[in-house]
Amino acid sequence: MLQEYYKQGLHRIHLIYAQEVLKKEKIDTTGRRVKEVLVTKYKDIEKPSRKRKKTNILDNQPGSSDKPPKKRVRRIPSKEAVEILAPMVAHSLPPTKEEVQRYLAALEGISSSSDIWDAARLTQYYKNRHKKAK
Repeated sequence: MLQEYYKQGLHRIHLIYAQEVLKKEKIDTTGRRVKEVLVTKYKDIEKPSRKRKKTNILDNQPGSSDKPPKKRVRRIPSKEAVEILAPMVAHSLPPTKEEVQRYLAALEGISSSSDIWDAARLTQYYKNRHKKAK
């Protein structure tokens, strides 16, 4: 019984060899998934794997100093600015140009040198804090 299975398997291997390698017969793909027969091409085996690029870090680069690059400063609005902008954030629609100008005029009176507001910052403030209705 075991010898019969061996002969059947050997016969199947010869069929696959004749179909895939020698290409004498038409390729019959029935039952290959169950038998886990994988088709491997020579060019797939020959293809080299991708290598990582090597980067050379030069210690003495011109224009660089020992100081690390500056991080981006996070601009936190003052409490007064948050109070002024609260109605804008609570509103369901984004502010119009006229409303933006009114809010900028109101913020000019309280803004310090580190807390400067413009139209782009105002619209970004609205986009970041406005809760979308889902």
